[in-house]
Amino acid sequence: MAPKHPPGPPMTLGNALGVHPHQPGREFPDKRIRGEPEPSRQSLNVRHNVRFSGKNRTITLEDAFWSAFKEISAAKNTSRPVLVQEIDQKRQHANLSSVIRLFVLGYYQERAR
Repeated sequence: MAPKHPPGPPMTLGNALGVHPHQPGREFPDKRIRGEPEPSRQSLNVRHNVRFSGKNRTITLEDAFWSAFKEISAAKNTSRPVLVQEIDQKRQHANLSSVIRLFVLGYYQERAR
């Protein structure tokens, strides 16, 4: 039985270094080693695990929103899981990460008034 290979051209030193396998001398457009994200395409979102209501939840937020959320949690003298649980109980949207972004936005809008 022959070994199974992943789809696509076979991995060689040439295409790992960004050389086009069928046109020697021509480079791949991204010039990167497979598996490494391009700096311009790296996600700005970071996943954060929070445990509340007896379940682990993953919240995906940009660093700026997560930092602001931590500041709000400290200002309210409450832990992040407790604050997430409070937000979760009041939410009307399906996506918890979006609701947290709206919460952060609303908090700072109120402070600006």
